[in-house]
Amino acid sequence: MKNPAAPPPHGTDTAADREGVWQQIGTHRVRKVDDCVEMILNGPLLLPEMLAIEKLQFAANDQYGYWLSLVDCHNMDGIGPDTRRYIAERSRLHPHHVTLSALYGCSPMVLALTTLISRATALISGKPQPIEIFRDEASARACLATFRKARAGVPSAKPPSR
Repeated sequence: MKNPAAPPPHGTDTAADREGVWQQIGTHRVRKVDDCVEMILNGPLLLPEMLAIEKLQFAANDQYGYWLSLVDCHNMDGIGPDTRRYIAERSRLHPHHVTLSALYGCSPMVLALTTLISRATALISGKPQPIEIFRDEASARACLATFRKARAGVPSAKPPSR
C-alpha cells in the first residue's frame, strides 16, 4: 500500500503530484491512479489543458509501460481545433506508447469529434487510436480492467516519454 504522505518520486510535493489527488486543470478535474488518468471534463478541452493532462499520462507510461484514461464526458463541450490536431498527431510523435482511453457520457457532438480524431490518428500514424466509448462508468472501468489484466506480466520496454 502506498503511503499518501510520502513525497512523489520527482521531488516536488504538490497536490497535483500525489497519487489519486484530484487537481484542477482549466475547467476539468484530473487525477492519476496507478496506471490510469481519470478525467472529469467540463467545457471544451483546450491544448494547454491537454498538455497538462498528458504529463500525467506520460508519468503513468514511464511507470507501467502504458497508460489508461477514464474520461467522464457528461459535461464536455467540444475539443479545440489545435487540441484535435495535436491528439491526432500524438501517435506519430510517440509511436512507442501503448494506451487505451475509455470514454462515457458522451454527447453526439463528442462522439462525432472522437470519431474524427480516431480516423485522423489512423491516417497520420498508421495505427488506430485506442478509444472505446461506453454508456456508463462501470462499463468503461470493466474495459480498462480487461486491458490491464491482458497486460499483466507483459514486459515492456519503457523508453522515456519525453
